[in-house]
Amino acid sequence: MTFLFLTSQIITNREPLRPFKENYLNPNNPYSQIDRLYYQGRFSEASNLYEKELQRAYTDEQKFRVLSGIAWSYIGINRFLEAGDFFEKASVLAKTPEQQLEIKIGLAFVWFFHRKFDRAIQNIELAKSLYITNKEGLAELNFLEGAIYWESGDRTKAEQKFNEVFNNYPNTIWGQKSFLVLARAYLQSGEQEKAIEYLNKVIEKAKDEEVVGQASLILYDIYMNSNRVDDAIEALTKVIDNAPNSEISKQAEARIAQIAEQYRSRLITNENLLRKSRTAAIFILYNPGIRAYQNKDYFTAKPLLEKFIEFYPDDTLAQKVAILLSAIYIDEKDYRSAINVLKKVNLNNLDRDNQELAFYFLANAYLGISDFSNSANYYSKLLNSQKFSKEAEQKLITILNQYPEYVNYLPSNHPLYSRISAIASLKSGDTISAINNLERYLINNPNDSIVLLSIIDLGYKKKDYNRTLKYAKQYISKGYKSDRDIILYMAGVSAYYLNYPGEALEYWDELLANYPNSQFYDKALSVSKMLLSDKPELFSLNIKSPALLKEKEYQKIYDLYKRGSYNEVINLLANDNSDQALLLKAQSYLKMKDYQNAYINASKITKETPEIAFIKAEALLGMNKLKDAYNYYKKAAESQNPQIQSVSQARIQQLEARGIR
Repeated sequence: MTFLFLTSQIITNREPLRPFKENYLNPNNPYSQIDRLYYQGRFSEASNLYEKELQRAYTDEQKFRVLSGIAWSYIGINRFLEAGDFFEKASVLAKTPEQQLEIKIGLAFVWFFHRKFDRAIQNIELAKSLYITNKEGLAELNFLEGAIYWESGDRTKAEQKFNEVFNNYPNTIWGQKSFLVLARAYLQSGEQEKAIEYLNKVIEKAKDEEVVGQASLILYDIYMNSNRVDDAIEALTKVIDNAPNSEISKQAEARIAQIAEQYRSRLITNENLLRKSRTAAIFILYNPGIRAYQNKDYFTAKPLLEKFIEFYPDDTLAQKVAILLSAIYIDEKDYRSAINVLKKVNLNNLDRDNQELAFYFLANAYLGISDFSNSANYYSKLLNSQKFSKEAEQKLITILNQYPEYVNYLPSNHPLYSRISAIASLKSGDTISAINNLERYLINNPNDSIVLLSIIDLGYKKKDYNRTLKYAKQYISKGYKSDRDIILYMAGVSAYYLNYPGEALEYWDELLANYPNSQFYDKALSVSKMLLSDKPELFSLNIKSPALLKEKEYQKIYDLYKRGSYNEVINLLANDNSDQALLLKAQSYLKMKDYQNAYINASKITKETPEIAFIKAEALLGMNKLKDAYNYYKKAAESQNPQIQSVSQARIQQLEARGIR
């Protein structure tokens, strides 16, 4: 037994179930904007917002509205078990009869979907006792009660309840639909005569044009399937009489035209004949199905074409039918049905255009069910198609970028094959293969800066400095600006380790000259200073960066210092108050035994290291400030320089021997 009533009539139609719509949509209701989403059938959005509001709800009224809102939204997205939990939470806060009624109706729906029919009926009865003045509400509750009885297997009570709804609430939508739904239920369960009885009651007594039209079309289908053509025509005329300008009326007119055509051709219209007579099947199923499809009336086309391919799966026309059906299924996002119907025919027997169309639908259908391997396979078959090649390539590349392991679906001569193979290699942890594939790709795509960057980065991480330097030179020579500072740094490091110190300095110098805000600036400056200190002859290069030019000047001044030209050092650095200049001046004053200026310059240096502490200590000692000198010698003793450490420790012992601590 299926959930015929609520699933088909309410949930799948996205019709909101929550009562008291007008109250909830009242602008004075603080949650009216969220409630509006709910009544628009946007249940997921509503539930998300209700859940956020739950954290901000403080009063019992606020908590009730939010909890019940979450519960009703969960019903709309088929989360029935959780909906029940939230209704139970809300029930504790239900103070008014309206709130209690809302909870009872909600729990009735929840228990219905859990097939706890007795409890569902119990909640319906309690709800009806609270809803005695609202006919639309009572009609709905009785309608639901009838549905529950039917699902529970008690058809007698179900029929009694639907009769009650029809007779007592004829002007409500539930009264109008009650016999129609009951007829459909009997029809679904195979009790055709009972279905006909109630469909005729609908046509005779119902006032809603849509309901009458639906009943008449269902009756038409029953009669046509029973070969009662005259009765079928009579049913269709009632559709036209009751709703002459409706969409249903147009459908009826088209079907009458079909029947008339069948009469003119003296065709037998029962299913037995359709299976035996291909001509009849073409006339009754295939031709109108094709016309409906061409008119984008997929609702009509789909069952006709499904019947034809069911009866004649090996027919030559079935190939076209399969393609058309697959298009309908994909439009409905029923991807598995699209795949299954195309599997029924031999695609190799199709002409080229239809074969490409079939491959296209299969590729999209497999993509729809996340079967990326088969999707990539069929997209690859379309790479030479005039109509689909561009889209197929785009989608194939999209799949392969995410799932590069399917790269073999891409022809090996395809321009992107090596690049995708590289991604696959990286994903599997094979960096060497990735680099090799990227190099092959670069041969035909020398201006792909992204791939060039990737090779440099991978080579650097593998400490393959020859490869890193080779491609870094290409990147730099092409004038690429993106990440150029990074490439200059890695090129310098690679050149350094390959024993090309001059080349390394040139790369770092360009970085220092043009990228002062680079994250690699300090690193480049540090290694450049280290290199120049080790190889001062490199100062003869054409240095351009201000930082290294200044370093070059300091080198000349340091040479003067080493030659003992202390006054000249001090004069040259008179207006320079950088740490490096202050250090040289402090050391020069110390050498000249001008202890006061030595201490003053050392004190201006921004960062005090053990080495700076030593200069201060020596200056203070020279000024006979023994206690202060002692303290600085203690700091200087922490130096990593063995000479400074040794002298400091000796001075400490001497001062301590004199009682200085």
